[in-house]
Amino acid sequence: MAIDERNFRSAYYEKVGFKSVEEKRSLEILLKEKQLDLSKLKQFCLRFGVPAAHRNLVWKLLLGVLPLQEKCHEFVVEQRKDEYSNLIHALNVLRITNDLPKSQVFVAMWLLQNGKLRFETNYESEKGLMAVVKSMLFHFDCDIDVYWLAKMFYDTVQKFQCEVPKLIEATQNLLEKEDPKLFRHLLKIDALETLPLDSWFDCCFAGILNDMALGRIWDKIVGGSYKILVYTSVVILTSLKHKLMRCNTLECVIESINSISEELAEVIVNKSVELWQQQGSPLTAYDKPKPIVSILTVFINKTLLSDIELNAPMFIALYQTFITAVICFIKKSLALMFPHHVSFPETNVWDLNTIKTILPVSVMFTTMIATNNLCLKYVSVAFYYIGRSLTTIFNVFLTYLILGEKTSAKCLLFCGVIMSGFYLGVDQENLAGSLSISGTVFGVLGSLSLSLFSILTKKVLPKVNNEIWALSYYNNIYATILFLPLMLFNNEFLALYNYIELLQTHFWFIMTIGGICGFAIGFFTSLQIKYTSALTHNISGTAKACAQTILATYWYQETKTLLWWCSNIIILFGSAGYARIKQLDMEKKHKQNVMYQK
Repeated sequence: MAIDERNFRSAYYEKVGFKSVEEKRSLEILLKEKQLDLSKLKQFCLRFGVPAAHRNLVWKLLLGVLPLQEKCHEFVVEQRKDEYSNLIHALNVLRITNDLPKSQVFVAMWLLQNGKLRFETNYESEKGLMAVVKSMLFHFDCDIDVYWLAKMFYDTVQKFQCEVPKLIEATQNLLEKEDPKLFRHLLKIDALETLPLDSWFDCCFAGILNDMALGRIWDKIVGGSYKILVYTSVVILTSLKHKLMRCNTLECVIESINSISEELAEVIVNKSVELWQQQGSPLTAYDKPKPIVSILTVFINKTLLSDIELNAPMFIALYQTFITAVICFIKKSLALMFPHHVSFPETNVWDLNTIKTILPVSVMFTTMIATNNLCLKYVSVAFYYIGRSLTTIFNVFLTYLILGEKTSAKCLLFCGVIMSGFYLGVDQENLAGSLSISGTVFGVLGSLSLSLFSILTKKVLPKVNNEIWALSYYNNIYATILFLPLMLFNNEFLALYNYIELLQTHFWFIMTIGGICGFAIGFFTSLQIKYTSALTHNISGTAKACAQTILATYWYQETKTLLWWCSNIIILFGSAGYARIKQLDMEKKHKQNVMYQK
């Protein structure tokens, strides 16, 4: 009865305009946990707006101003105060703070802390940081909080500056899609290419949109989605369409944008978030490359495993993990040499606690790569999709076994559809005389290990502060070591010794390309699991495999029967139906349970 009453009240509150009642309560529960969960807090920021009363604490936790362990907060706060005081003292000694506005003082502190302060420094050159500081002064009262939040927020923004050209391109493409007429007009008056989008992205629209409304956009950025800026840019332009269509110069366009009222700013923010959510709440510029890289990796691995006379699938996998570990090590070394330009999380590969935490994931990672390579060695690329189609089935089973989460009857029905498609595909492959029992078994084991890897990655990521680079570094070093006994067991050292083209340049060239692709797919996989879920990752993989199958049959000029194609369609239909039912179940669960997270 209590649940029904709460749901009745929630529905009533939503009708009268108080939509954040349940969300606020949910956030308060999250913040009361002894060990704060960073991933849950990020998901909350992405799904909802952070209440103003909690924004200070939530942003501090997500930006790294405060640690997740509450017992350490008091100590860290004192350290932040001391460092703030030391920076102010240093500026006073240098006589830099005389007659400077507070915002410029904070900019000078940031420059000093980053080793960029010069006596002839022009603070106006840091317009982005200046605008961020001014907006933070609106949101928070304590100067110490303002400085650290502004610093950490701006440092976060600087990390995606290399992606600004992609964001600008995405903005132009989205504007053309949403409003072709406005797009053509801005293109005609030479305003589209010269819009100061890079400056807008640098300050995250501080000074352009009303500070009160801007907080909701920054919630998404703090939560990990800087692509929200693309949707905000487009909505600003489309909301001012009537004014902009009368403009004939860039100056007129800029003047119209700089005169956005507070009321219009609220409307723009609401529409931006709504459009962003309608498009699937994309996070970064890396949302789309994963399927392309994955398909390319499969074709390269098939070439290495079947088209060359070297029976060493474990060595090929070891070299790929080694290449990834080397890439991570190079980035780590560059971060030590150029700390202001390159960042890499602190890592200790040989720490016993780290090994104990990461090793289960690394074992699954190694198993997943090994079984995938063995499956690909014995089956065609086209059948690889069918052989690996049981990932969703294993995900349902393991989620219940490990996490205790039950699946609805409708989802189980679609799981049955997937299994029937798998059976039909295996049967048709058998009738064609091309069925490999070994390849099929390794495909099933690959599906099992992928499901376990997805679930374990989601659990372990918070323990490495959600640092994808750190997890990738650990995983690939440990996997490289784990592959050595597998090579010995598979008698691959002798195979390598007898391989006549071992020292040929073309062999190591394609091996290195495969290693780089392996690094890319591993990085994008962890990124996808971090920001979505194990389920989303597996469904995405199934959709990718469908495109891969069509491409493989064309590339290798394979002829398949109608029933064989029907098996692929059945699997795809089952996967799509499962994803849709799961989505509806999640929405229903969220309405009944305030602790539900995406």
